[in-house]
Order: sequence, then structure tokens, then C-alpha cells
Amino acid sequence: MEYAVSEDSKNYEVVATLTPERSAKKEGPFTESFEANFDARPGRYVRVHARSIGTIPSWHRAAGVEAWLFADEVIVE
Repeated sequence: MEYAVSEDSKNYEVVATLTPERSAKKEGPFTESFEANFDARPGRYVRVHARSIGTIPSWHRAAGVEAWLFADEVIVE
């Protein structure tokens, strides 16, 4: 998970990079929250980039299928 900010929506500065703490071997849907704290800076735009695992691994019952990733909320304070 990568967070970046920009003043012009073209030039972004990455301000935080986070890695999931949960094991990828958990079955079924689950929820995980990510929080990034960084020094205040000017910015009008926020970009959040998250990557799925791609293809579901061989140990999973849906092995070989494209993995899904859903984001429900992004809160900026």
C-alpha cells in the first residue's frame, strides 16, 4: 500500500509505504485497516496505490483465479 500527495495532480511525492501484517493464507474475505502518519505538507490530491496478490496461490481452493482487492474508505485528515 503506497500513499502519495500532490499539489498539481501530476507530480506525486510518496509519503508512506505499508505492508499488510496479516498472513496471505487466510481463507475467505477479511478486512484490514491501514494507517499512515507523516509530516504535514501542502497537497491537494492524494493517491492510494494497493496491489492484489495477482493470481490466487496453489494452496487456496480458488487457485489460479485472478485475485480481487476492494477498498471501501479512504479518510484523509
